[in-house]
Amino acid sequence: MEPAERIVTLILLLFAALVAPAGAGQKPTSADSPIHLISCSIEKVNQCLAQESASGYVAIHIAATVIDRPRSTGSPGFGLVSSEDPVLVTRKSNVPKRQTVAIIDDLAKRETQLNQAGAAGMRLLPNQIAVLRSWTGGVSEGGFGVVRSSPGGVSVDGYAALFEEVTPSARFGYRVVDVADKAVSEKLKRLVSEGYRSVAIVAPAILVMERRAEDVSTIDEYRILKGVDAQHVGSELTKATVDGFRVVTTGASTTGLLTLVLLEHVADDKGKIEYQVFSSHGARELERQLNETAQRGYSPVSGGILPIITRERNDRGMTTPPQRVELIVGRTGPKHTAFKVLNAFGRDLQPTLDAALGDGYEFVEFVGVMNENFVILGHQAQSSAAGKN
Repeated sequence: MEPAERIVTLILLLFAALVAPAGAGQKPTSADSPIHLISCSIEKVNQCLAQESASGYVAIHIAATVIDRPRSTGSPGFGLVSSEDPVLVTRKSNVPKRQTVAIIDDLAKRETQLNQAGAAGMRLLPNQIAVLRSWTGGVSEGGFGVVRSSPGGVSVDGYAALFEEVTPSARFGYRVVDVADKAVSEKLKRLVSEGYRSVAIVAPAILVMERRAEDVSTIDEYRILKGVDAQHVGSELTKATVDGFRVVTTGASTTGLLTLVLLEHVADDKGKIEYQVFSSHGARELERQLNETAQRGYSPVSGGILPIITRERNDRGMTTPPQRVELIVGRTGPKHTAFKVLNAFGRDLQPTLDAALGDGYEFVEFVGVMNENFVILGHQAQSSAAGKN
């Protein structure tokens, strides 16, 4: 199967998945652990979710991990093909929830189906859309919709989006916005005036917005900035904060070379947040940066730990999966006083994860890069912990 053909249909409202047997792609987990990390194939992700639900767990995050696969007989070139599969992060809960993972072939063309789900009381959870890409060599960067690259390129094959049934029942409306559109600023102003608010920004350059009846937020403007490296992103953020904007969430382009940052302006909010941006290679460097910035009162912004590449092509002229992590932190008061970065799916992950959770750490983020997967945990600041009790 060619990478771009892995996802050919849209699956929404798949409630049958909640009673399906466990998938073969599911990794074994400990039934007594507070948190599970499960790597699933696209075809089995809802079966994995069903098994977790039956064991008393609910999904709190969906991400992607890079998998190397043999090339099909019809695929040109040599060596392995890299592509991304979904990763579920689930948490033990006494409150069962009705959830499903929608496998979406082309997010840009599925606004109608998103609205059908919203009308049925299914909400797309904020920042819970995992982009599923494939790499076969060269590079092809696109704008709106799925990037169907030529052989040897990189493509967005589809998306895995986490939906949850809302109780009491509510209705949600969705709009899909092309960030690359020259008229995007005017479109965003119109949608904000109609009560739409951001849900996620994802590759190649797509913003998903949601409207709900009870929204009372005072956001009056959105702005989108793009940066090719940490220094450029940091510089643009500094300029934006002078105008009273703050970071909502972040995403990356198809290749991972371009960082997308969604900013919001809140009416009558005079506070200005200071941001810093770093590029990390490896778990130790990322953990050090997280802890050093936490000591100075910084916290990662929503979606602010994301996989990137630093060069469009390697020495052989090929585009590879992301090898580095970009970290965007804001000085908003520390949500966490300390961080740990663990190697996901290692043989000793579960006992190490359980020990950290027992010491007061909580799940923050999962990031998959080439040859590595990171689980980021944060130890709650006392004020944050008190607010949850």
